[in-house]
Amino acid sequence: MLRRVHRSDRASALVGVALVATIMLGISLALLAASLAQSRAAESACRLASALDIAEAGAQGALDDLNRSGTGALGSEGEPLPFAGGTYWTEVFELGDPIAQSKAVASRALYARAVRAVEIVVRRVLSVPKPKLRGALTTRSAVEVSGNFDCDGRDWDRDGTAVTGPGLFGVSSMAAIAVVGSSVVGGNGRPPTGAPVPGFEVEPFAPWPDGYPSGPDEALGLSLGTLREMAQRGGTFCPSAGAWDVLLAANGGSAPGGKVLYIDADSVSPFDLGTGFSEPSILVLHNASNSAVMGHLKGRFRGLVLTDDIQYFSSNTEILGAAMTFRELGGGNKLGIGNAALQYSSTVLAQLPPLPAPTYSIVAWREFPAYVPGRPPGATEDGTASGF
Repeated sequence: MLRRVHRSDRASALVGVALVATIMLGISLALLAASLAQSRAAESACRLASALDIAEAGAQGALDDLNRSGTGALGSEGEPLPFAGGTYWTEVFELGDPIAQSKAVASRALYARAVRAVEIVVRRVLSVPKPKLRGALTTRSAVEVSGNFDCDGRDWDRDGTAVTGPGLFGVSSMAAIAVVGSSVVGGNGRPPTGAPVPGFEVEPFAPWPDGYPSGPDEALGLSLGTLREMAQRGGTFCPSAGAWDVLLAANGGSAPGGKVLYIDADSVSPFDLGTGFSEPSILVLHNASNSAVMGHLKGRFRGLVLTDDIQYFSSNTEILGAAMTFRELGGGNKLGIGNAALQYSSTVLAQLPPLPAPTYSIVAWREFPAYVPGRPPGATEDGTASGF
């Protein structure tokens, strides 16, 4: 016998189905909402990642611009530069380091309403210079060693009291070398002699396959103007011979130690090296026409002498380190009148003041989300860059 399904039972079943459908719909909507939220979060993360990539590209662009002698400031807040579907602009802030020239570079980027900012700190890496020397005296023109001059290319200690190694030639020149009078030349482990042998104590007509350095900067592998800039930043740039005398007097009569000393003059004679040995310095006498002359040198100096031309060492003159000249002359450099000495010392040269590389390098990086335009990220309230 068939059972009758009452109308109330059918209604209950429909209610159950509807309830299940409602629950399923709710679950589906929740899943959809979660999916949409995840999608929005993923899109936001993608935008933020893209903005960070653009900010990093801006910082790299600023570094490249600095290394092309630019300012590093690219675009502006009002006129940012387009890049990869977004925009960026950079600002550069000095960190108060006159030698390494450290800077903070702030780069801000915008991509589809996502904003990111990064800061890098850049500086010129410092290293001890490696001069392109072939002798205690290295020159491109002819040399006459005369008087009672002692030019010794053997490697002496920093005080000039003991020979520590064979060293270099006493004199190396791209032209002829003459040793006359009571002067002597030694080098490559051989003591000074009045009859130096080419290829041993002296090197006439020296080969320079890559060309002889055109001036002091090139001799140290630096970009043109670096030594002058270093002296200017260090307060040891002398625009005249008189300014050099003032600098010596301010330092008690001796050349300042551990510095780049730069004199821009045509001729200084007599040239006063100072009264005593200071810490090793780089002494430059040079002008734009490569015609600066150090005449009748007197005094004592520890370090590297770079000049266009040398004409005579006076009595009791001592240079411990090395010297190099750049001028092309028919008569050449003339050394010696009284008792004077030039002694090579690799120890002294290894203690020369460190010089900046010609390019900037990144030494620190960080993201800084709370970026304030006009102030570097991480700045103090007075706007001073942190350098973290």
